[in-house]
Amino acid sequence: MRIRSMALPLVVLALCHIATADGIYKWVDAQGQAHFSDTPPTAQPDVQRLDVQAAPSSDAGSEIKALDAARESDASSEADAQKAAAKAQAAKDAAALAAKNNDYAGRCKKLLANKAALQDHGRVRVKDEKTGQYRILSSEEKAAAEIDNEKQIKAFCSP
Repeated sequence: MRIRSMALPLVVLALCHIATADGIYKWVDAQGQAHFSDTPPTAQPDVQRLDVQAAPSSDAGSEIKALDAARESDASSEADAQKAAAKAQAAKDAAALAAKNNDYAGRCKKLLANKAALQDHGRVRVKDEKTGQYRILSSEEKAAAEIDNEKQIKAFCSP
């Protein structure tokens, strides 16, 4: 049991030593056992050379910090851009709402004037869209116009 507990640290130590070498060589012996070494065997066929990544420079910590700072800067500038875009959209929406409310106010004013004209006058004259001539509404047409006007007042005039 004691040999097994020491085997793991030795394997890790050997792999660390091998990882610092220029290359690692792998081969399989006649019994099917895989072997790894930093020097190629002389009498062994089918040896594979495995390229290993070089150890990071001693300045890797500052490189990582610089990359993290750049990412944070990019993230904060993206967040600022999103905030600016949201603010611009809110201003655009507010302007559209104001224009809509202004349009509704104008319509409401006209509809209320139409209501007063329909109620105050017994005969109402309208321009025929087809002929361009003026004509007097019949009592049924006037009642229908009053109903339609009331519907529009409910739609465009706020209570």
